[in-house]
Amino acid sequence: MVYKLHRKRLKSIFEESEADPKKDVIKFGLLPPSSIAFTLTIIVKELFLTIKSDEVFRMLSSKAIDQENCPGITALLGFQKRILNLLTTSILDLPTVQERSKRIAFLIEVAEQLRFIGNWQSVFSIISSCQSPPIARLKHTWSYFFQNYSDHYREFLSLSREIMETNVESENTTSSIQCIPIFDKWLHQLKQQCTLTTDKSNDHSDKGHWQKPETIALWLNNEIITLEKLALEGKSHKKMQEKKKGIVHKIKKTFSHKPKNDKHDVCNISESFELSGHLNVNKSEINSCDKKSLHNKDNRQASQAPNTSDDCETRKFRIITDALSECHMKLVDYNLENNETARNFLLLQPYRIMDENMSISYTIEPVHR
Repeated sequence: MVYKLHRKRLKSIFEESEADPKKDVIKFGLLPPSSIAFTLTIIVKELFLTIKSDEVFRMLSSKAIDQENCPGITALLGFQKRILNLLTTSILDLPTVQERSKRIAFLIEVAEQLRFIGNWQSVFSIISSCQSPPIARLKHTWSYFFQNYSDHYREFLSLSREIMETNVESENTTSSIQCIPIFDKWLHQLKQQCTLTTDKSNDHSDKGHWQKPETIALWLNNEIITLEKLALEGKSHKKMQEKKKGIVHKIKKTFSHKPKNDKHDVCNISESFELSGHLNVNKSEINSCDKKSLHNKDNRQASQAPNTSDDCETRKFRIITDALSECHMKLVDYNLENNETARNFLLLQPYRIMDENMSISYTIEPVHR
């Protein structure tokens, strides 16, 4: 129900934004930096809360995402792109070096407020806008900014370094409860966690499965039958050798996981081989076998092997669900004051795309050779 309410609200917001593209310029620079920071955090919080586990699972599985199958993620990334272009446009709309420098200083103050309340997603957006090509190339603007806003410049460098750190969210947030992580980094760390946990689980499952003597005997019998089939069918010597090497490698790997003094299990393995009845199969018996029945037998034995792919996907989905739930719990604790003017600017103010801003950048500060 919570997801439906958030999506319904956000849908109306973006419809309003598209309905009036020629809206008058909102003077957001007259607002306190804290008002921009608090309102931006409320919007990002709303967007984060719309993300569901299946969307993250789909994205981590390297599947295509769009507004239909991943509405929460596409809305968050769309808003991130909007903020990047919007702030870049707001800087380039100012005609003088002094005004542009003042606007950059104002945005750094907003970023400071965002860092204080733990909204690293928006800190990343603001710093990215200041580092975007149309802004980064403004040599005269940055020279004036460095000379007249030295404290802000140092803070800009500090924030730029911090957002590149791995655990910036946990190390620099004043409250361990409230935190909005940088989505791309959060996703990357979650992917690493899923991969690591899945690999460990697979190793553990594989070892446990192959510690059973009966299982090893059954597998070895199956491999011997396969080898005899290859010989019967006149397969190449090279293919036979590769198959034998594979069997030896598997056996070595199996016993390398077992304790050195585990003699009881070794005896049990030998007993299992003797009881299996397939180790004494000779060519005459194979020739008398119907190939179709032998093929069916191989299929039955292969089907007895455990299929861990479903278990791995389940564990991966559980990790994603837990991580997303923890993230949502931190978002719920945000109780900030919303500023309507700031919200209108962030959601309704029209902006230019990157290519258009690049053209404006070259217009206001041409390249001199």
